Amino acid sequence: MGRRDSDIGYRSPLSGRGHYPRRPDLRLLHDALFRQKPHFLPYAAEVPFGTPDETGKTRLPAIQIRTSDGGTVAFSGRIDRIDVLETENGVKHFIVVDNKLSAKEVKQNAIAAGLQLQLPLYMLAAQQGMADYQAAGGLYQPVRDVLVGSEDADQISEGIARELRTSGIILDSKTVQDAMKPVKIGRRLDTNDTVSVVSSEEMQQILQGAVSVVTDQVNRIRSGEVAPRPVKDDQEPHCARCDHPDACRYDSTIPGCRYMEIDHRRRMEIAQH
Repeated sequence: MGRRDSDIGYRSPLSGRGHYPRRPDLRLLHDALFRQKPHFLPYAAEVPFGTPDETGKTRLPAIQIRTSDGGTVAFSGRIDRIDVLETENGVKHFIVVDNKLSAKEVKQNAIAAGLQLQLPLYMLAAQQGMADYQAAGGLYQPVRDVLVGSEDADQISEGIARELRTSGIILDSKTVQDAMKPVKIGRRLDTNDTVSVVSSEEMQQILQGAVSVVTDQVNRIRSGEVAPRPVKDDQEPHCARCDHPDACRYDSTIPGCRYMEIDHRRRMEIAQH
């Protein structure tokens, strides 16, 4: 037997006898959607900057570093994801999301030491290429399998949420933070160098500070200064994870060779050029 258009629809929850309306009430669906508060939505993934976007959706320029000898060095890369928000008054924001295998917080001293440049540079690249949008933040999102040693459902949920907790930099704006829910970024403590909730001015200082760090490093390399300068962050030196120990001339047994240790208890200022 053929099926009529009027037979296609949704079973009424008020009747167990299968009442099928001709079509769903789109007006109710529309009203329900527009009563919702604005929320960040995915805009693009695997977004290149400094190289063409094969999808044609974005056009983010390379980050240009002006060197002390008058030259220019361009950096390119690829951003894991960009989410966007348009508020009720028409203001547009973007957030950069960087996927990580483990939880990670933004540390200002680590930025100053050149260890956490990726996220602020990604934010800067997006800001340069998305002129109609304001930077609302950058997030580290852990992406990995989580095993919780418990059979209790609540403990399992809490363990997964703890291991996959999002961290990063977010604008000090209730509108922006409400639009991020259920993701929540706590306000930083003044007793350490963790960067979390910041003003627009502070955010721009962080982005430009990252550029200043890169500029200093590029200038040292171009001047011939290539001596290894390993950094010890917390307990483990980064040399322990280096893939090229044989190519490095650093030797802790030689007098004068030592790690630069980062103290996260005091906030270092990042020099601005």
